[in-house]
Amino acid sequence: MPAPTKRARFSVHPVALVIGLLMLPCWAWLTLRVNQNDVPYALGSATGTWLAQFGTALVGAWIAWFIFRRSRVASTATFVVLMFMCVGGSSLRVVKDNAERRDDALKGVVGGIDAQFEDDLTDVRQRMLDQIDEQGYADPDPDLAERYADELESRAGELGESDAAALREQAAWLREFNAQHQPYNDRIDDFSQMGGTDPATLTSAADIESRIELIAELKGMNAEIKRYLRTSPQRHESAMIQAGVPAARARAFADGFSRGANFSTLVKIRELDDRIFDAMTDYLRVLLDHHGTWEIDANGAVWFDESVPDDAVMAFNDHADRIDQHTDAQLKLQRETLSVQP
Repeated sequence: MPAPTKRARFSVHPVALVIGLLMLPCWAWLTLRVNQNDVPYALGSATGTWLAQFGTALVGAWIAWFIFRRSRVASTATFVVLMFMCVGGSSLRVVKDNAERRDDALKGVVGGIDAQFEDDLTDVRQRMLDQIDEQGYADPDPDLAERYADELESRAGELGESDAAALREQAAWLREFNAQHQPYNDRIDDFSQMGGTDPATLTSAADIESRIELIAELKGMNAEIKRYLRTSPQRHESAMIQAGVPAARARAFADGFSRGANFSTLVKIRELDDRIFDAMTDYLRVLLDHHGTWEIDANGAVWFDESVPDDAVMAFNDHADRIDQHTDAQLKLQRETLSVQP
């Protein structure tokens, strides 16, 4: 009698099955990465999804095995292709959904903080606008900036690891920004309280010399602030990346902070400060060079003796015009900046 023919049984190459099994820890790792705040959910979701993917790949492999006359090659190839398709598609979906959840969570936290400080920010902006009209410059509120930074840090724990790190870096950046400007603002106040360039307060040559020295100090501080404004976005972007924030997201945070703080406008304001300081220095030097040969009338105007050369008087008037011109341009920028802030 002829020997009975063996019927081929459905099978998939063991290597393909091992590949499929290895996708479980890979899938679990990805799910954990995007659900760091909920480990049980991440593990359960990873296991359930992988079982569905593995089952789908096996069913597809069996259908291919049946269609292609019980070919193990067909079943193995189909299994591998389907596993990669299932895992790849699910991975893209998980990453996309997680990105949307992260954005929503971040907007919720930052939006909540902005709403909490909305009235305070409105009051400070109005006070600064009033100060510009009354005294020609505005004093920022360092306490408000510190409280805002504190709130950023305290709410960071509501976000995922990388976004929390970014928010903490934003708080550090805000404090650094505040610390960088406060000494400068204090010295501006000192200069104003001394009388600035008001000739009525320049009762001696020593008074004029002390104002010139203070202006030189302010120019040096202003140069440091300009350097800070131009370099701090890149430095803090690098700090966020080192803290584990993805590069693209770190760039978005840095760009957002720079736009929110109007860094480009602040640089222009600081450049106008330099021009004002130069004009003030020239103005004061004319008064110093010809000290004792000028006086002030009842309207506060400076009158020089006939012994003072005409070109010195013309230069003095030109320096005064430059101070007014650059000051007006700077005040306009400050008003625009405060008025357009949300």
